[in-house]
Amino acid sequence: MSTIAYNTTSEQPLLTRSIEHFCEGETCFKTDPTNFRSTRHHTRDRTFLDKAGIFDFRTIASGETIREPVTTFREISQFISKMPSHKAPGFSEVPADLFQQAPASFQRRIHLLVNEILIGDHDCDKELLMEKVILIHKDKDIAMLDHYRPIALLNTIYQLIMIIITSRLRQPSANYAVMEGSQYGFRAHRGLQMVVQRAHWVQQQAMKESGTLIRIDLDFKNAFNSARHSCLWAILRGLGVPDVDFLEDLYSKSWMKITVGTGCSAPIQLDTGTVQGSVLSPLLFDLFLNALLRLLDATGITHGIKRTPQWNHAAFADDLSIYVCTVRDANKLPDVIHEFEFWSGLRISIPKSLATGAMYGTGTARRQEGAKADAAKRKRDAGLDILNPQIQALGAMDEALDTDNTVKHSIKGQEAWRINLAAMHRQCPICNKKKGNCHFPTQLHLNPPCLECKHA
Repeated sequence: MSTIAYNTTSEQPLLTRSIEHFCEGETCFKTDPTNFRSTRHHTRDRTFLDKAGIFDFRTIASGETIREPVTTFREISQFISKMPSHKAPGFSEVPADLFQQAPASFQRRIHLLVNEILIGDHDCDKELLMEKVILIHKDKDIAMLDHYRPIALLNTIYQLIMIIITSRLRQPSANYAVMEGSQYGFRAHRGLQMVVQRAHWVQQQAMKESGTLIRIDLDFKNAFNSARHSCLWAILRGLGVPDVDFLEDLYSKSWMKITVGTGCSAPIQLDTGTVQGSVLSPLLFDLFLNALLRLLDATGITHGIKRTPQWNHAAFADDLSIYVCTVRDANKLPDVIHEFEFWSGLRISIPKSLATGAMYGTGTARRQEGAKADAAKRKRDAGLDILNPQIQALGAMDEALDTDNTVKHSIKGQEAWRINLAAMHRQCPICNKKKGNCHFPTQLHLNPPCLECKHA
């Protein structure tokens, strides 16, 4: 909320602008009146991530770095050749084709400038990191701003720095297997065809096994522009990504201007999301969403289809599909996603999300399968089969001893107890191997592990 105050000490009133923010909620961020975006570095409690243990395995080891200078001129030439050609430049108005066709003396000066930026001798200023954002129409109504996709055009030096960082960050991510195998977007040797094939295989197996398969397709709304930077840096540090401070410094100094017609908007600071148009953004988003994929794996829920590898999701960039076999699991996994949504800033697009379910096989086959499951459950509840002889012997003994004190013990009950006790096999409770008949009452209560198996 903005208010205008008048300075009455001078002859003419001077307009001054101040920011006032009112919020009494406990979950609302408090705002510094002198800096309206003072809370952009705030990170919510991430206890649920640490409790799930998603940062306890397959992280990049310490000692890796992305800030080493480019050692040879051949290496910098290779990075320059990877720059996209025939593309519109940023505010510098210098296309990448000029770098690629420039003489060697010019490229050597670029080599020196890049090394100074990487090692920290040269700080990137606001003008160098300014992004030129153009709006590309992607939907029906051209009058709706939500139907446009923002694409950032970066200055050529900035784009070259991003190419070098991406190349150096992708290698340790692959060497330490940081990415989950269920992510197929923006990764080498993976594609949408593998996601479709994976869904087809599990569906075919569900039909063979007469199983139940529930699939929930989720789409994140404006995913690349919604992720909080503070949450992004927290996830990168948890995964062991090197030199996160360098990336954070570049993003904190990044500004953008939106082109509207022939003019541009005022400078806008980049507080959320990754830069659409930068080669580094897909990798950063994959690492960011990798935390959610590990959260889903940590639940232990699977699709439950027999005779096939067990998993519960498949992702392609910001599109996520969940596979479960029960309604209870179908409710639990979205709860996990909702908790990550609240923490990270991502939001599910309800109109683009869909839930489908299928029960394969005949009703008779499903009832038979349910009867088998019930029988197995009753068997587990009854205890181990190894205890059945002991239970029978104890029952016979209790029946024999459960008589009136004035009446002598029943001879019939005593004989039954002796017969059951003698017929009871002595077994090893660990390997369940029979070791001959037992003739000692102490085995009725103890039945220790056999000495032959050496389990004791």
